[in-house]
Order: sequence, then C-alpha cells, then structure tokens
Amino acid sequence: MLTFAVCILAHAVLAVSLPSPWLVPNLTLVGMAQAITTRPSRWFMVSVLAALSVMGWAIRFAAPIFAGYWLVGAAMRVIIGQWETADVRLQCVLAGVACACVTFGALWLDGLWSWRILGGALVHVAATGCAPLAVHRLLGRRSRVRRAI
Repeated sequence: MLTFAVCILAHAVLAVSLPSPWLVPNLTLVGMAQAITTRPSRWFMVSVLAALSVMGWAIRFAAPIFAGYWLVGAAMRVIIGQWETADVRLQCVLAGVACACVTFGALWLDGLWSWRILGGALVHVAATGCAPLAVHRLLGRRSRVRRAI
C-alpha cells in the first residue's frame, strides 16, 4: 500500500510539473495495479481510493471516472485470478491496457477526437505501460520471473 500512496503522490507532482498532461504517465493506475497484484483481496478498497484521488483533480465527469477506475480494478482482480501477475512485464500490460481504457473512455465522453489528441493519448498510454518498470527499479524490486539458463 505504500507503493500505491507514493504512486498517487508522484502522479500529482508530475501532473503539475510537466508542461503537457500527455507526458505524465498515469502512476495512479500503476500503483493500483501494483497494489492489486500484491494483495488481490483489497481490490475494491484500492479501486475506490484510486478513483477518489483522481476525482480530486478531475473537473468534469466525476461519476464516470469513479466507475471507470472501479471497473478497471474489478477487471484487474479477475485477470489476477487467472494468471500469475508477479511478473513486471504483465504489470506493464495491465497498466497500459487500463490506461488505454480510462484515457480513451474520457476522450469519448468529451467528444475530443483529432490526430493531435490521439497522438498525445498514445504517448500517455505508452508512458504508463512502461512506468511499472521504472517503479520496480526505483523501489529496488526484482521481478519474480525465473529465467532459463
């Protein structure tokens, strides 16, 4: 849960520090994926906390944002029940797909579609998909994948 809290805080700091919101990886989703893969039984609480933290700076569409984060948390819980998600590569996929769902859902609600926005959204999704690698490196964790020699 400490990683989750640090990710939420880092997301807020980066969001106000970087010049474009598209350059900021969604570290809230990365922390959420990390917390749910660590303790799947806490998926509901983690999803609600992530949704509330994002709703704190969301200007519009608070209810759909809450529902989106809750649904992403529920989907992560189902996926974790099916596959071994201790591997950081799978966490990257989880974070990237979750970010794509949340980002493109928000763009759809706003009716914002242009090549420039689509390009920014793809950069945002790619940055979020790579962020679990950076979080693992910063925390000094090793992936639990055993490599064949």
